Amino acid sequence: MRVGTDPADVSVDPATNTIYVANTYDHTSAETGTVSVVNGATCDATHISGCASQIAVQVPVGIDPISVAFDQVTETVYVTNWKDQTLSVIKTARCNAAQASGCKAPPGTITVGSAPSWTVVNLPLKTVYVVVQSTNSVAVLGD
Repeated sequence: MRVGTDPADVSVDPATNTIYVANTYDHTSAETGTVSVVNGATCDATHISGCASQIAVQVPVGIDPISVAFDQVTETVYVTNWKDQTLSVIKTARCNAAQASGCKAPPGTITVGSAPSWTVVNLPLKTVYVVVQSTNSVAVLGD
């Protein structure tokens, strides 16, 4: 499947069968990177032929997105943007394989600190953890 330039991480929403891919150096301008939104229903291990013809929707996010984490409870994708010290917050109810209207505008962001890298979601605790490499710390955020 074709996605953006230098894909760095991937996450899946199993409810909508949507694949989200962070494209690290896919700058559509000097100020943005992208997240590719791919329809997993037509591109998976049993439907390989659907991968080649698919054109992924591109969500504009921060500079150098390197990590993607999906929260199935809040239907949110969190994208860590290395160079602009933010976490992009994509609401998947309006940005998924079946509904792309919410993918066009840049999503909201949260400032998390210098050089954020990997993000994980702890569903039972409704908590998002973001590694902040420059300070040897982890940012802790509520859903």
